[in-house]
Amino acid sequence: MGAALGGRDRVAIVVLAFWLTDLANLYPVATVRGVWRVVRGWAVLAPVMVAVVRFRRPDEGLRPAVIAGWIAAWFALIQYPFGGPNYLAYGAALLLLAGTAAVSVAVARPIGAAVAVALAVWPVGVDHSQSLNELGYTHRSPEPVLAPLDVAHGGGLKVPPAHAQIMRDVVAVLDGWQARTIVAGPDAPEIYYFSGRPLPDRELFEFVAPNWSAAEFARRIALHDPDAVVLNAWAPFSGVGLDSVTALLPRRPVADTLIGPFQLLLFRRAAP
Repeated sequence: MGAALGGRDRVAIVVLAFWLTDLANLYPVATVRGVWRVVRGWAVLAPVMVAVVRFRRPDEGLRPAVIAGWIAAWFALIQYPFGGPNYLAYGAALLLLAGTAAVSVAVARPIGAAVAVALAVWPVGVDHSQSLNELGYTHRSPEPVLAPLDVAHGGGLKVPPAHAQIMRDVVAVLDGWQARTIVAGPDAPEIYYFSGRPLPDRELFEFVAPNWSAAEFARRIALHDPDAVVLNAWAPFSGVGLDSVTALLPRRPVADTLIGPFQLLLFRRAAP
């Protein structure tokens, strides 16, 4: 590291580290979200810039920057098309190493040390009681109320009480109907797991399927001919018009009910 850091350098490191690690708590959520959207764009620009510089200066001195560019490229792959602070956790460890390597040769030592300290402190020094879509923006105080998800495959999970009640009711209706097979969706893989029913298709989230649409969803339901169908009205990735899906089904349900965002349709009653 060279010569020892002076007193003013140490002060600068502490101040910058605290500012960086407390950013999400000092500013309104909307401001932090705006900053995040700007900053994550550099994950795409950084590899391009590194590639250009590397092409023009093919010397060993650029190796840390090249490594940082590789990591930025990988980070871009997990940020697009669905970017968010929660996905940062997938690459946090390597980003810490790459960021430390890059700033150690590119900027003044106090700033580089502050960034490294901030990256290290953030995962352990910030309250982690956030929901996934708010991770890194703010923290909750007091802790949110949670309830056990006491269904057959709940596994000891604790979730918001309203969510726990919805899942209990969905499983209870499917069990009461004695539905052995189901099709659930869009974006509802948890229904299969928590209800103990088999997953009939390959995709957990349907937007990755070729030609995904309301017509495709209706075709799959008809193909699998399940005892019951669970339609998810809140599908963050693969949403389709559920009225269009039901209109395209070849037969009408013999029973249906609404539970939270889920519409349950029974197509085949159990034999007496």
